[in-house]
Amino acid sequence: MQEFFRKLFYYRDLGLLSRILADVVLVGFTPPGKRLALAGVELARRGKYPAEKFKRYLTFVYFLMGRLWIRPRCLTSSVAVCRLFRKNGIRANIVFGCSFDRDKLTGHCWVETDQRAHPEKFRAVFSYPEAFSDIDRRSYDI
Repeated sequence: MQEFFRKLFYYRDLGLLSRILADVVLVGFTPPGKRLALAGVELARRGKYPAEKFKRYLTFVYFLMGRLWIRPRCLTSSVAVCRLFRKNGIRANIVFGCSFDRDKLTGHCWVETDQRAHPEKFRAVFSYPEAFSDIDRRSYDI
């Protein structure tokens, strides 16, 4: 029980939590044809929050949404994550990819930063808002 409260105390920055929740809700209620434009927010020069703290809070918000049986699709999640990252000064792009397995074409999108490797199952086809280079591509998939 003490461990639970220690972890919960880490997420005491209500300003950051409310900022993340507001952007996630904004993207969720935007009509599908206009969602992608929300990710094109200009990259901030420097973020207000450390990148690692920001990512932990974002992961926590999506964990809570999962507990409430709210599972946004990959495009909705990617737009929200990319928008939040770029507003916090983290260079991020939405990458669209596809895979072909047993006569079935599958599409997926994820957010690329300089933190993790992209899903190996998918081949990257397009990147937004900035074009990507195949050199040193990394991603962050929630």
